[in-house]
Amino acid sequence: MTEHNGPAHTTVYADKHQHQHQHDGNGGAHDEHENRQLGGYKATIHNPNTSTEAKEHAAEILAEHGVKTDYPTHQSKEAQQHEHHVIGGYKATLHNPNVSDEAKQHAKEVLKEHGFE
Repeated sequence: MTEHNGPAHTTVYADKHQHQHQHDGNGGAHDEHENRQLGGYKATIHNPNTSTEAKEHAAEILAEHGVKTDYPTHQSKEAQQHEHHVIGGYKATLHNPNVSDEAKQHAKEVLKEHGFE
């Protein structure tokens, strides 16, 4: 068992899970513990026997800690869906006879910026 002389605190994350941490004054034990936890979340993402929900949760926790993964989180899926809707709106603008030429030109520019020509 490791003894720590520093103050203890609890970290509560966005999804309401929490971890208790004990600081040793120089961050060593805390950093090592957190690195192991994050490593576990990375392993969860790559484990073929892990559920989609667990992988999404792991990706969200890693994102909260600034660790980028290729696994899409629920938040990134919502952002992608929103972007698809926005792009669809600009495409519809091009075909709407009630839209001004200026608006159509703007829609063309936005679509070109997003790789649609």
